[in-house]
Amino acid sequence: IYLEMLQVYKSYSKYVSNEIGKRGANATKTVIVRQMRTVKKETLRLIQTFVANSVQGQHEMIFKRLLPNLLDPVLDDYKRNVPHARDAEVLSLIAELIKTLGPGMSSVIPRILDSTFSCTLDMIKTNLQDFPDVRRTFFEMIRAINARCFQALLALKPVQFKLVMDSICWSIQHLDRTIAEIGLNTMLKMLSNFESSQAAAQFYKTYYMHMLKEILKVLSDTFHKPGFVLHCKLMMKLFVVCQSGAIPVPLWNPKQGNFPNNVQFVQQSVAHLIKNTFKNISTRQAEYFVVGAFKFTSSERDFKRHIRDFLIQLKEFSSDKDDLYLEEKQRMQNEEKKQVNARKEQVPGMIKQS
Repeated sequence: IYLEMLQVYKSYSKYVSNEIGKRGANATKTVIVRQMRTVKKETLRLIQTFVANSVQGQHEMIFKRLLPNLLDPVLDDYKRNVPHARDAEVLSLIAELIKTLGPGMSSVIPRILDSTFSCTLDMIKTNLQDFPDVRRTFFEMIRAINARCFQALLALKPVQFKLVMDSICWSIQHLDRTIAEIGLNTMLKMLSNFESSQAAAQFYKTYYMHMLKEILKVLSDTFHKPGFVLHCKLMMKLFVVCQSGAIPVPLWNPKQGNFPNNVQFVQQSVAHLIKNTFKNISTRQAEYFVVGAFKFTSSERDFKRHIRDFLIQLKEFSSDKDDLYLEEKQRMQNEEKKQVNARKEQVPGMIKQS
């Protein structure tokens, strides 16, 4: 039945593509095209469900027997269609295949990126709202590749890898909390992946300061307050990498001057960036923040408190700082719930037995 399903998928894809070729994007609004697209989406969801629920012993069969017949019709259809006819389910299925099959998918990652990356990026790069489903599944796919097929990313050409990094940085700017968290967690995993990579020096040289600036940008933006905890984790990770001497090359270029070490350069750069961004922050305050941040990298709690205290100094955060305490509030609620349940357990009949 699998091959028959794919044959229906290919036939419907061909019909939809022909209609779009004749009528343009308006063809996607016709009843027959909408119905055919529904069938295509349900086909992809069914395959994804099978993959997600497969067991280890089935993975080789999926890769050798299911995947070859799947990739060409699905990826080619996705690439050639107009933006409004591209289905988020394609990206969702690809992400699930990568998460399930893991490094075994590395050999087909270039094929996947060639068919999905540039055309999807063109759909979502002009603003933060269009194509929300495609947008979310696109970033999920990048996250899956980074987590399970990291070596495939290292094999990309520098210009292609830059597009991946730019996409991750773009994702953390989203106001949609789910998308922003996908991007932040992807960046965290990327840093972890490079800790043991021989390509670490070039990666840090090229992207360290860019990532740090992007994190500072969202950290100091009140619209991104829900991501405070992940922002702190990322900034702390970047500072620890710098402090530990894991970056064997200077992060500055000769035009920026000369510095005794990367820590001094990063501290000066961050203080300068903060001073120029927030006019109500003095040079002394900016320097105190940066030096303190490096001082507290051994304690996530102290580091987070230091960052929070600094943000509250900013006028933008002074009137509404509740989101900066979300983690603490959640912890308190969980503790209160445990205490209530503990008291109930002491009274026979208060808690329904399962």
